[in-house]
Amino acid sequence: MKEIKQIIALLVCVTVILTFLTPTVVAYDNGAGNGYPANGAPNGDNGDGQYGDNGSELEERLNILEGMLAELLAFLDELSKSGEVDRAAIDRQIQEAADLERYMLRLEYYNVCAIIANTDLLRRQLTLAERQLELEQVRLRLGFSTQNNVDALSSYLNSLRRQIELDDEIAQIKRRGVSSIGNFEIPTPAAPRARTVDELRSALIGNNSALFVMERQINQMNRQGVSNAEIRLMRTQMDLLVRQLQMAATNAWTAYLAAKAQYDIAQASRSALNARLLLLDELFSIGEISAVARLEQRYAVYEELHDADMTAIALAVAVVELDFMMIGITGR
Repeated sequence: MKEIKQIIALLVCVTVILTFLTPTVVAYDNGAGNGYPANGAPNGDNGDGQYGDNGSELEERLNILEGMLAELLAFLDELSKSGEVDRAAIDRQIQEAADLERYMLRLEYYNVCAIIANTDLLRRQLTLAERQLELEQVRLRLGFSTQNNVDALSSYLNSLRRQIELDDEIAQIKRRGVSSIGNFEIPTPAAPRARTVDELRSALIGNNSALFVMERQINQMNRQGVSNAEIRLMRTQMDLLVRQLQMAATNAWTAYLAAKAQYDIAQASRSALNARLLLLDELFSIGEISAVARLEQRYAVYEELHDADMTAIALAVAVVELDFMMIGITGR
């Protein structure tokens, strides 16, 4: 009985904590968000030579889920050695742990996709900065610039190279564990299994293992003649868990709708952005803009295309969350 109460307390705590996790937002800095404008010109150094932050809310969420999974597995291992534990409940929790691991791997896959996309944008920024440095060196020889400006651009280039090398290394390490999921290209998000928020709430509540365990415990308490006060307490905890799951489903559905709206807006602008790239090439070919100006303006377009790619990843993450909620797994 003590072990059952412990696992129920753990499940309730885990669900409550995950319910109040902030919605997933895939966000990686490009050069413009790291103290430099979109054209790659440096405004300053942060002092340690690092430009950009590879952290994201998705990465933090993975770390939290990993800790939860490790704690659950350790607790299940301990409880499996006790003859008093409901074996069906333990089996259900083992299945939940396996589903949670699959969910984490899927999130990790999209995390790697975001890192790779961000690194590709940094490479374009590097190409632009290299040409800007060449131009600045010419300006210096002609007396129109200073050595400080050249040194600042050189420092910026070195920082970009280090950041790209670091991102490449991180992506190479992370992709090993999720290489079987896909080819790491920007995903084309599919529709979620849930068609309405009501359908999502019903599936999450009906398939949630914590509620399954609590229901079996209440039935066992009834058979054993446990006092009505203890049974009422258990039912109160169960009602609380149902409300938390309903809230989690509602929040996830709202996040999905927001991600879908942002994705639709971003995709609608892709054709216009690609047309701008062709126009810039044409303007350069007839001598209307310089090579550096062409690179600067093309990079600004690539930034917008990168933002559109990030909305695709964010929507794919939102869909995955809904699909796992349909089998009773909540990442909130």
